Amino acid sequence: MANLRPRRPLRGPRLTRRQIAARLQWAREHQEWLLPQWRNVVFTDEVRFGLVSGDRRIRVWREPGHDQRLNLARELVPYQGGSIMFWGGIMFNQRSPLIQIQGTMTAEIYEENVIQPIIQPLRNEFGNNFIFMDDNARPLRARRVEPALEMGQIVRLPWPANSPDMNPMKTFGTL
Repeated sequence: MANLRPRRPLRGPRLTRRQIAARLQWAREHQEWLLPQWRNVVFTDEVRFGLVSGDRRIRVWREPGHDQRLNLARELVPYQGGSIMFWGGIMFNQRSPLIQIQGTMTAEIYEENVIQPIIQPLRNEFGNNFIFMDDNARPLRARRVEPALEMGQIVRLPWPANSPDMNPMKTFGTL
């Protein structure tokens, strides 16, 4: 018991029975996929970097009773002091260009800056075997985006709700 220390608990989304079943079904449907099938998948994600950390994990060392030292105070900066967003994709042996997104990702920005100039040419290069994986963010699933994907014959890999762990981009984005 001497090695026990208080730790922050792991955090994750609360999953409904339906979401758990969808994750399990996804895993069963794709567990037999071989490397040639996964080579046709482009995994994509967007990330926003703030100029100021907003995670409140910064720690300071101070003596008991000296809580009010101004040089130890952390200023609160609204909206992380400004931020910048990027979108990118990875495939088996290549990667997409890194696209800077001005402002907030909207369906219009997604279609005009990602689907048309990046995803459609990749689909043309890979042919009918091309599979596109994005996440369930609202702008990426908006009604405006669907016709562009259908017209370009772009097939999406299903993405169960609350399942960021299925996309390797999520893992690499935390490094």
